Amino acid sequence: MFLYLSRKMGWVFAATFAAIAIGLYMYPTTARPIVGAVAAIGDRAAGGFLESLKSVL
Repeated sequence: MFLYLSRKMGWVFAATFAAIAIGLYMYPTTARPIVGAVAAIGDRAAGGFLESLKSVL
């Protein structure tokens, strides 16, 4: 099950990275603030996940 999920998440990450790379290449002035906002949201979500993981462990 974990192998299936890790493969699926790998494809999701690869597709996301490709979309961001294409967006930065095609529309650099428009895409950079959007990428910054997405990175900030991801950083906040990852921080919350790590804090909850610390509290469990």
